[in-house]
Amino acid sequence: MSEARLYSNLINRFTKETLEKFYFQSGAIDWKKLVKFNSGI
Repeated sequence: MSEARLYSNLINRFTKETLEKFYFQSGAIDWKKLVKFNSGI
């Protein structure tokens, strides 16, 4: 597998995990969760 393909897969996986963790089903950002995660609380 090419380096570009591996990088693309990594970006896709990161995007999927971010959407699952920090977004509501409606597509809106769950700012409370995101800020809590980012602040280390």
